[in-house]
Parts: sequence; C-alpha cells; structure tokens
Amino acid sequence: MKNYIKFSLFILFIILALTACEEETTLMIKNESSRNPSSIEWNNISFGRNVVRGTNVTKTVTPGTGFIYLNNKTYRTQELFTITKGEKAEFVLLDSTIVVRLTTFETGTWVSQPGN
Repeated sequence: MKNYIKFSLFILFIILALTACEEETTLMIKNESSRNPSSIEWNNISFGRNVVRGTNVTKTVTPGTGFIYLNNKTYRTQELFTITKGEKAEFVLLDSTIVVRLTTFETGTWVSQPGN
C-alpha cells in the first residue's frame, strides 16, 4: 500500500511539473506604420490604444484564428492570423498592411485609408 501511495504521488508530481512547463501563448502587436490606430483587437482581446507608432504591446492569448481589427473594428486585416498553442506570435502593422474597410468592403493599404 505504501508503494502505491508513493507511486501515485510521484505520478502526480510529474503531471504537475509538465503542466507548469507549458509555454504561454502570446501575441505581440508591433506598430511600425506612420499612423496611430485608435484601437487594435484580435479574437476579442483588446490591445488598447497603447500601440502608437514605434511601440509594441504583448498579451497572453488563447490559440486560434481571426482577423486583426483596427480603429474600433472599422478595418480588419485582409488575411486571417493564426496562433498555435505555446507560440509567441508577432504581428507587425506597416503602412503597406492590406486592410478591408468593413463599411464598404474595399481593400487598400493601411496608410491609404481615410480617417487614420
């Protein structure tokens, strides 16, 4: 019986140790454009208004796929952005990033959009 308890505790310790070693899944948004978006969001995670030109913000996220939304969901990236478990993903917003204006579904570069 004592060996069973020791073995059970050993297995529990291994499981806890492996769980603690799991990599955190993060997304870093870097703004290398000449504009300051009023907001940035991915999969309902807000990166706030703090991603001004030349800065970045990193958040812990749940793995998944989604568009990156800009300016209170007025624009979104043309391409979906996928993050896998344990990944330290990075999205760089450039003047040349292709975005879709959601009111008209017209596409263009981030810097060419009116009202940015």
